[in-house]
This record gives sequence, structure tokens and C-alpha cells, in this order.
Amino acid sequence: MTAIDPAFESLLAEPHVAVLATNRRSGYPLLTPIWYLYEDGRFYVTTNRRTAKAHNILRDPKVSLCIDSKQLPYKGVVVDGTAELRDDSDGAWTLRVFTRYLGPEGGREYHDRMMALPGRVLVIITPARLHTWDFS
Repeated sequence: MTAIDPAFESLLAEPHVAVLATNRRSGYPLLTPIWYLYEDGRFYVTTNRRTAKAHNILRDPKVSLCIDSKQLPYKGVVVDGTAELRDDSDGAWTLRVFTRYLGPEGGREYHDRMMALPGRVLVIITPARLHTWDFS
């Protein structure tokens, strides 16, 4: 696992919308805006097992993730890594991610709607390489 420079830890602690790239069968990337949680050197994302990104990860676990600030000074991290899917049918991780972006009440409400659909999974991304930039 590759460590992230502490100067970029604050960027990852903010609830930015990230972009996840997975590999389609055609060879073209699929880019998906996602919410994430960064903890203990890994990125955690939740989705439904039936999504295109989940199918792509099952076929090819190599992914990239881009997280950047949208205002000056521009900062960003691109992570190349390996993703794995784990069951999140109890919704524990889903609630954590949603609460991060929507707060306790909004996170719980959105969680309950998403958990009504079967097949919730956790995507765990373990970084292999990092590229960072800072235009301050």
C-alpha cells in the first residue's frame, strides 16, 4: 500500500465528489462520480452489485480514482489501485459514507432508501501508485 503525503490528507478529509475509473470490457474507461471515505490508507465506496462499475471491478480490479479541489489553490490526488467488492448488506459502510456527505439525518434517510434495494456492496480501493498536484 502506498502512503499519501500528509499535505494531502486534509484534501481527502473533505467531502469532495471523486471520479472513479473502471475498465469496460471494450477497453474504454467508465468514469463515475462517487462519494468516498478515506481511512487507514484505503478508499471506501458503496454501490449496488448490479452497477456497471461493480461488474467492471469483478472482471478487472484495476481502478483509478481522482479527487481534486474545485477552487484555488487547486490540489488533487490521482490514485491507481486495486478494488475489491465486499458485501455491505447490513449497510454499516453505506451509512458511514452517506453521513459524511449528507449529515446524520440526511445520511440515514438516503441510506434507508438505498438499502431497500438488494445487493449493496462495499468497494475497497487499495492504492498502488499516487500522483498529486498543488497549484498554490
